[in-house]
Amino acid sequence: MRYRKLFAVALLGALWAQGVPWARWSWYRSQAGVPVGPPLPDPLLTWSGDTVWAIVDTSGMAASGIVRWQWIGGVSSPTNDTTYKALVDYTTFSIGKQYAIGLVVFYANGDSALSYKTAMLRRNWATLANYSTANYACPGGEIWALPDIVNTDIDSARLYIGQNGVPLDSSPMLTRLNRWVFRAPTTPGTYDLWGRTYLREGRTGVIPVFPATQVTVAPSPPPSLQLACVNTGTGEACPNEPVELSLLWYTEIAAPPSSPPQWDFNGDNVPDATGWRVSATFPAPGTYPVQATVQVPGGCQLSFSGGVVVSGGTLNRPTVGFPSTFAVGYPVQARIIGAKGLISCDWEADGTWEAIGLMPVGSASLQTPPYTFSAPPPAGGYRLLVKQELCGQARIDTFTWTPPTTAPAPDGGIAILPGTLLCPGDSLYVRLGALTNFFPGQPGHTVEWDFGSGFLPPTSRTDTALVWNGQPLTIRARLTNSAGSTRVLGPVTANRLSPAWLLPDPNTLGTRFRYRRAAPSTSQSFSVPQEYVFCGGDSLYFWISGAPAGDNWSWRLLLLGDTVTLPATQARAGYTWRLPSTSGLYTVEHQLVGSCGYTRREVQLFRTDQPTALHAGRFSYSSGCNSRYVFGDHYFITVCMRGEIPFFWFDQTAYGRGAAQRVRWTQADGTPLTVITTADGVTQVLAPDRPGLHLLYQIWEGCAGPDTVRYLGRGAGQAGGFLHRSGLGMRGAARHLPAGSRSPQPRPSRRHPVAL
Repeated sequence: MRYRKLFAVALLGALWAQGVPWARWSWYRSQAGVPVGPPLPDPLLTWSGDTVWAIVDTSGMAASGIVRWQWIGGVSSPTNDTTYKALVDYTTFSIGKQYAIGLVVFYANGDSALSYKTAMLRRNWATLANYSTANYACPGGEIWALPDIVNTDIDSARLYIGQNGVPLDSSPMLTRLNRWVFRAPTTPGTYDLWGRTYLREGRTGVIPVFPATQVTVAPSPPPSLQLACVNTGTGEACPNEPVELSLLWYTEIAAPPSSPPQWDFNGDNVPDATGWRVSATFPAPGTYPVQATVQVPGGCQLSFSGGVVVSGGTLNRPTVGFPSTFAVGYPVQARIIGAKGLISCDWEADGTWEAIGLMPVGSASLQTPPYTFSAPPPAGGYRLLVKQELCGQARIDTFTWTPPTTAPAPDGGIAILPGTLLCPGDSLYVRLGALTNFFPGQPGHTVEWDFGSGFLPPTSRTDTALVWNGQPLTIRARLTNSAGSTRVLGPVTANRLSPAWLLPDPNTLGTRFRYRRAAPSTSQSFSVPQEYVFCGGDSLYFWISGAPAGDNWSWRLLLLGDTVTLPATQARAGYTWRLPSTSGLYTVEHQLVGSCGYTRREVQLFRTDQPTALHAGRFSYSSGCNSRYVFGDHYFITVCMRGEIPFFWFDQTAYGRGAAQRVRWTQADGTPLTVITTADGVTQVLAPDRPGLHLLYQIWEGCAGPDTVRYLGRGAGQAGGFLHRSGLGMRGAARHLPAGSRSPQPRPSRRHPVAL
């Protein structure tokens, strides 16, 4: 099949005006199962659950040489002149899913042509609080409710508490994200907490309802609810050395205590310390129970227990697992099981010790660093010394290993670069990667390539260049190492991509065109790269992932009212486009055009909206207890000065109100904190450069201006710890009020007091 006319749809607007047969179709709304009303706009912004009808005018097709047509996009009847499709995302909920319907026509000479229309569902997803479906409150105390996920097309929400569907109390209409505090009933029992959202355009019918949450009102919570966790550190302690203890409170389950916890270290029910984070020492090895007692709103006393393990007893001989394959000159690693403290190893017992580190929390084993033997084993085998050091003690154990006779097999993968083929004669590069037990260029290590006609003679080259003949090409590689082991990699197939991809996920591997917000991150701010809803006037940077080799291709962009064509020499640098300032949906089509006319097309859809209140993204922090989402919990985070703060933010796009452009951090006096991107691409914030108590602000900037989230940090000496406590949680646009008070509608970036 040829594709001369497939890329001609680049001039779709002009061709439509000329009335080409394959472009004469429209889509319509559905009413009582039939199409009604005038044609819908393209692109279309609609609601989840709506159905659209597509109807093509077939007159003139036969005269134009068209012999058949077909709808694409998962429609009901692909070959009829009338078809329909339900646009659904999570039944009636949606976070902005995109759809496309296309019509492909086929000519008698084998050519084809495509026209399409695009749609995006409005974002009306909403939930209550975190993922918790069970909460606790003391009789007469507080019940905290937070509309957690509230998307762009929700105008307002109302929260309720009641029983059997009958409200006992409700919030006013909340037009911004705001934690609402209910006064808990004084009668113990199980109550329901729910909410209702109200959508744009006065939408009626099925209104999304928050998942119901049950609240247990009682003097103490049921055993199944974990309101807090006693954090006793990341490992065993030593006698008479300080142990830091903290109580982590989960405010997505219960309102936080009205005062810091009191700690009992010896079981005499007499407080030994008060505070969210305290220090204690224990005189001898053993396990010591500790208890933290708090009073929650309503007056209920709750206690939480933990245990501190103090080392100092006998260090036992660990167990060592050795590899199942071996050859001289190939790296090996052993696995040490059941060791304690600081662990080191010495291969061949030659006095050269390598520190391995501490046993990871929650793990019973760790591996030695890779080691390569340069000679066969002596009589009796190789020796490995393992040293344990803990609380002033040291123990060294000797292990003997007789290696197996099974040689290690080579392994790896085949990569086709750049990955995009368009026309016969295009260059094709193939490379081996992720190689193990194989050392390119070393004696005895060879590659035998197979390009569909059998294995070629051995070579030391792990990459090669080909000229593609236009047909699918199957590639394999047989690796042989100096130990005599072989392995065949592949097959992988090199071929051109399909000519069209409508509305791809920009992160999908099959796509060639990627985008991000053009504003770069700086040392003091993080630029949010992706969004479901952008601000009007945002600039987008497009680039090609896996551009074709050579210079005999071009990149054409079909933008709003403009067409830009970039030759290969310019296309590799990417292209920046500014979104219109007005609210709407905007389609961008990319065309990768080869020298033979073959065209790869991809479509992207972007939405801009009027300024709305931001919704800061979720946070996660892996504490000493477990990993929790952060909604105002008490978190103590210990870091060194200028060290990476071990929490991160995410979900700012999928679960926010949209249009988050930039995130930055400052101290209370306005001093900016440094933002870095680690080697694995994770964005982190560096702690201040001085010890002490630090109040940190995280500021989200977008169309509607900044919203702020607050953090506290506490430190002593050369180490700094960061306490996260917020009386109103992570959505930071509300004020902290006394127990039982009603929450007014806040203003952006309003500060509130934080109590320690």
